[in-house]
Amino acid sequence: MKITKLFLLLIPFVLLGCSNQDPDHKVTELKELQKLWTLASIDGHPVSKGTTSTLHIDSKNKATGTLGCNLFFGTFKLEENKAIIEKMGATRRLCDEPSNKLESIVSMTLTTLSDIKVSETQLIISDGNHSLKYTFKL
Repeated sequence: MKITKLFLLLIPFVLLGCSNQDPDHKVTELKELQKLWTLASIDGHPVSKGTTSTLHIDSKNKATGTLGCNLFFGTFKLEENKAIIEKMGATRRLCDEPSNKLESIVSMTLTTLSDIKVSETQLIISDGNHSLKYTFKL
């Protein structure tokens, strides 16, 4: 009987000790992303001057912005620290080749379930193939 009582007393401590929650692992909240982000680099290479790509996420999970030349819109999904833009649509302007290449990488990365890291002024979206670094100016 004493062993059973002792076991019951130890259960909460055992469960707390088994928790694998990393104190540095912070779950991203939607409100942290509700800004107008500007693409600064792709895979560590700065976006060329004269080309602008933006990402805006609102409180209703709508994502809008520019891919480089064309405008886009879609539904933003966030779970843990992974994100995707579903049902993306875009305008169909005729763009130059550098803009087309940028747009292809950005749209493919945003429509693939990707890891995200966010700080007050920086958002990094990585899908395993490419890493997009967005900035926000205070």
